[in-house]
Amino acid sequence: MQCCTPFRRAPYSHMSLVPLLKELEAARSKVAQLEKRLAEELASQPKRFGFDDPDDLAEAIRHAIWATEMRARQAAHPGRKPAKTAPSPQTQPDPADPVPAPASAAPAPAPAAPVPPPAPAPLPTGTSLDDPKNFGVLPDFTLLNKPGEESSADRERLTSALQFAKRVIHTSRVPAAVWREWRRFEQEAAAVLRAAGVVHVD
Repeated sequence: MQCCTPFRRAPYSHMSLVPLLKELEAARSKVAQLEKRLAEELASQPKRFGFDDPDDLAEAIRHAIWATEMRARQAAHPGRKPAKTAPSPQTQPDPADPVPAPASAAPAPAPAAPVPPPAPAPLPTGTSLDDPKNFGVLPDFTLLNKPGEESSADRERLTSALQFAKRVIHTSRVPAAVWREWRRFEQEAAAVLRAAGVVHVD
């Protein structure tokens, strides 16, 4: 009869991991404590040096390093001009650094000469309203002198001119400049005749 080999159970392998897990957990706790202390130290450093913001302190440190390097280069090469690298505007310049002279202001450009207005277009020379585009006759404003009661002839001439003015302003395609003058004459002539007691001037 064949004898069976007894089955040997392997020892639990996870038992050997327990110390490692405990050690890892302790290391993580230690790291967390160190990170907390480091954050507290970093937060307290700016106030120790008169800064409210850690970024300002870091910028001041960078500027101090830059100034130190520049002075070391000047001492090593007295005849060589240092490269001009402007520090950050957030930090104060080092009193030992040379202050560059301000650049001279560029001369202001000379004012442009005024452009003269365009000359008015010449009026047409036509005298007949049958050709309104070329009609260029202007009203006689001397007729607007207020006539007295005895100057009936002046009133008749003014009335006739007023009637012609109405024809002009009611004719299409009359040049605008000519039309405006006749419109003004028509309004003033009507006012003069009304003042003289002439009725039905409209």
